[in-house]
Amino acid sequence: MKKFNDPQEVQRVGMLVQKAEDRMKEIIIRQNKYTNKLIETEKMTEELITGAEDIHKNSNSLWSAAYWLNKKYQILIFGGVLLLLILILILVFK
Repeated sequence: MKKFNDPQEVQRVGMLVQKAEDRMKEIIIRQNKYTNKLIETEKMTEELITGAEDIHKNSNSLWSAAYWLNKKYQILIFGGVLLLLILILILVFK
């Protein structure tokens, strides 16, 4: 009991508690910085996901437009060749 009432021992324990509090404050500050970095990274990831979805939509609409343009050209070429063959056949059998 005498040891716990000794002022030097009480002061030593108080210093140890203060050191532990200071260390915990440093750890909390460091963890807050990491948390803030994680939050920023999450926001950037959400922006990237949104951008990727926009690019996907744009690429789908571009693919669709190119597909129908190609179909129109195929019909035009096929119709032109068909008309040319009909004209040749008409000229040959006339």
